[in-house]
Amino acid sequence: MYICKKFKTNKVKGNTDFYRMASTFGLIMGLAIIIIELGFYLLEKRIYQPFAESLLLLIAIVAILSFATIKFRNIQGGYLSYFNTFRFGFTTIFFACIVCFAYSYVFTKIDTEYSYRELERDNEYMLNAGFSESKIKEIMEEKRKLIDYQLAHLAEILFILYVWNLILGAILCLISSAFLKKNKPIIDES
Repeated sequence: MYICKKFKTNKVKGNTDFYRMASTFGLIMGLAIIIIELGFYLLEKRIYQPFAESLLLLIAIVAILSFATIKFRNIQGGYLSYFNTFRFGFTTIFFACIVCFAYSYVFTKIDTEYSYRELERDNEYMLNAGFSESKIKEIMEEKRKLIDYQLAHLAEILFILYVWNLILGAILCLISSAFLKKNKPIIDES
């Protein structure tokens, strides 16, 4: 039911297209994130380049989200309200988060030693940075306890990260929807 019959901007043609496109682009986004993560993993630069990795991930997410939304908007006749733009973007991010959740769970189960290798790289980094031996030992012990806890409670931690990523995705969609929406022009019928 519409409050004003003149402004039918909240209607999306074909919910089948909506979910099909959101899930397809969510899968593409999830795979892009996994490829970037695997690239940094294989290069073993993850611990030393967190800013570069985060920036590359953000660029990929925004690019895929923008492309997907514009493509969906064009299928909808060239117009999409702010609400529907947000809803499509959030649904796309929802599917991407599911893919990344599954990848993270499987990856952590396959390579349980990865976190401990990161710990050794941290140790080298702190030695090169001039930390004292006692301080390094103290930090390493705390990090080892944290890793043991994380591995023991993997599903719960990944679920919390999943929810956190959905919140960040919602914020990103709120911002991007302001730029990607395109309302139908108001036609004066007087």
